[in-house]
Amino acid sequence: MWVNDPQDDFLVRCREAIYQFEAADKAEDTEGRFYWMNRLADLCNESGIELMEIEAAWRDRPKDSKL
Repeated sequence: MWVNDPQDDFLVRCREAIYQFEAADKAEDTEGRFYWMNRLADLCNESGIELMEIEAAWRDRPKDSKL
């Protein structure tokens, strides 16, 4: 499964977008949330992976995972 390769450039960009989105969400930064959600949508369009797959992989990752 694609989520198991932490060196994959796509995963690095996804991970960054997710972390930034979560930070914006925590800070209640509406503009930041919007920007990073759009960035995730761009990554999905680029890869053909649906956002729901990224969300599921993120939610289901081992809790000690750095992804």
